[in-house]
Amino acid sequence: MQNQLNPLQGFNEKTAAKLLGISESNLQSRRARRLVPFCRIGHRVIYTAANIASIFEAGQESPVAPSTRT
Repeated sequence: MQNQLNPLQGFNEKTAAKLLGISESNLQSRRARRLVPFCRIGHRVIYTAANIASIFEAGQESPVAPSTRT
């Protein structure tokens, strides 16, 4: 049987950043600019497995495109 994540499983910022291969501060910055999907439950920010999968399914070479800011 294939190992699959529950699409509703939630990840905190540290775990989500690790899964995406970026730093926590990078993920926070991208969240603030609404570049990555997330859920907020009270004051907690949660990234569901479905949120993370949507980034991978976007067809980007890397999970999250590098910033174009100069």
